[in-house]
Amino acid sequence: MFKQIIFSRSICYGTFPEFEVTVKQDGNVKWLGGMHVKQHGEAEFNLGNDQIIQLNQLLQSFDFRNFEYPSPTISATDLPFCTILVTYQNGAMKEVEHYLGDFAEEGSQAHETFQALEGFENKIEEIIDLENFIGAE
Repeated sequence: MFKQIIFSRSICYGTFPEFEVTVKQDGNVKWLGGMHVKQHGEAEFNLGNDQIIQLNQLLQSFDFRNFEYPSPTISATDLPFCTILVTYQNGAMKEVEHYLGDFAEEGSQAHETFQALEGFENKIEEIIDLENFIGAE
């Protein structure tokens, strides 16, 4: 069970959205929108109990606590980072900083891991329902 999740995306030279969202175990969410998002600045909202359960289930099914970032074999420059920091109820913390320019050869285990991580990140955004905050500027 998580105590807090901090999920952020950084900017780059393109128009990728820049934001940070903090989700507490009680459902309180704090949004801080930067560049290339619909909702600039700070906002607060609450998640329902079902969404908190979904986030906990996602963390468990992805095994985030034990996730190991693969070594990229292909890299691109000027892309953003997606960072996830989870604080668990026992005080343990796990952070994964995903550079979206890291890739690996198709068919390799690292390639599959990068794809799974990207899917995990997108699912977090979906559960928190960030579409209305990120949107188009």
